[in-house]
Amino acid sequence: MDEVNPGHDAAPAAPARAGDVLRAAREAQGLSLADVGARTRIPNRHLAAIEASDYQSLPSATYAMGFAKAYARAVGADEVAIAHSVRAEVDRIGRRQSDYVPHDIADPARVPPRGLAILGVGVALAILVLVALWFGTELFHNRTATAPEAPEIAAPTPAAAPRTVTQPVPAVTTGQVTLVANDEVWLRVYDANNETLFLRTMKAGERFDVPTTAREPKINVGRPDKLTIMLNGKATPPLGDGSRPIKDVRVDAAAVGIARHRDVGDWTAFVRAVLAELARVVRRGGHVAFEVGEVRGGAVLLDAHVLKAARDLPFEPLAVMVNVQEFTKTANCWGVANNRKGTNINRIVVLRRA
Repeated sequence: MDEVNPGHDAAPAAPARAGDVLRAAREAQGLSLADVGARTRIPNRHLAAIEASDYQSLPSATYAMGFAKAYARAVGADEVAIAHSVRAEVDRIGRRQSDYVPHDIADPARVPPRGLAILGVGVALAILVLVALWFGTELFHNRTATAPEAPEIAAPTPAAAPRTVTQPVPAVTTGQVTLVANDEVWLRVYDANNETLFLRTMKAGERFDVPTTAREPKINVGRPDKLTIMLNGKATPPLGDGSRPIKDVRVDAAAVGIARHRDVGDWTAFVRAVLAELARVVRRGGHVAFEVGEVRGGAVLLDAHVLKAARDLPFEPLAVMVNVQEFTKTANCWGVANNRKGTNINRIVVLRRA
């Protein structure tokens, strides 16, 4: 006769957290967090947060998903199952919501009545008139023709110590643009009225100074790799690799000048201004793919600062794609040798217009 347990059935064991599964897979292979970090290029503090299921310390839920999948690939775990587990855990914790609320100007419920708007404008104009009369005339001043009193001499207030504010180095918007032929190359230069300023095949070493008075000068060039664009005597990045000709490319100082930033804070403010303009021109539901990299040997991940710049703007972060590549074309275009001073990691932040 079988014995029957009079007690309650044992409760099913809770599914292991994604961080526990990843830690167990790492320890089974005898790997440290630093080993996984070297394989994934993910900072150790983020890997530790994933193992502890501390997703709030990561920049966003998008980072949590991407980092966890990269971790799973590095230790041979099932990245799809890990991704589902992380998504469920993040949903239980709660996602960070944007404070931005779209305002539809066409919604009648949000537009003040016509009469109220007219009244508001009238009150504002009246206030402006009264302020002008107060400061510009003697109408509201009760002054008498008495001898002027001796003016009070205020004690001097010590000046506050000047505060040093780091400002970004603005892009050069004026100066001399010079086109230099590195080899025999055909070139046409023309202005906004399509008036030709230069047209012929240049010899190696030949130079042409673009007139500073030309309005929006542009070029057509058959081999852009054979042409160097100089701004105030300094070379700018190449226009192409020579695989195809280019046309209608502006070459005035404002177009070829490059903005430089002294620190990450200035750069983040610059990116925020760019994203604000994109928010203005991109329709709702549209997407923006913002490609950046890592600097200072991987200590600064610029994609995290792009997400910071997008905070409170009408953008929803969708994904961050981290692409490890053996050849970095951008670095080579800037004259930086691959695998030396450049980076072989590019990071693409995908945003959707809310």
